[in-house]
Amino acid sequence: MSTTIPERIDTSEGTRGTYTATLEKPNGDPIALADLSTLTLTLKDRYAGSVINSRNAQNVLNMNNVTFHATTGLLTWDIQALDNPIVSADRKGPELHIATFKAAPWLGWDVYIYVKRLGKAV
Repeated sequence: MSTTIPERIDTSEGTRGTYTATLEKPNGDPIALADLSTLTLTLKDRYAGSVINSRNAQNVLNMNNVTFHATTGLLTWDIQALDNPIVSADRKGPELHIATFKAAPWLGWDVYIYVKRLGKAV
């Protein structure tokens, strides 16, 4: 289950962005839309464990700001401003949020999102 996926995103609180990944079968062929039974996204703060923006095993198979190309294996997540909040008002430094994608029956993977605080910690 090979992928060409970046492991880390650096961003600022309340900003939008784009994440892309190309999903491949073990033989290197792209995973097609017809090959997937489900595609879900869970987004949590690493330390508090809280779910962010209601993304708890959320169906993202061509919905909820995620698209998956029918034949090329290209996944695109249009990251929303609400996906990048600061969860802990008193934590210093960037917060670590973890986006967990599950593409059944093929694979699952995590994307580490470091969210920089724009204001000062309380």
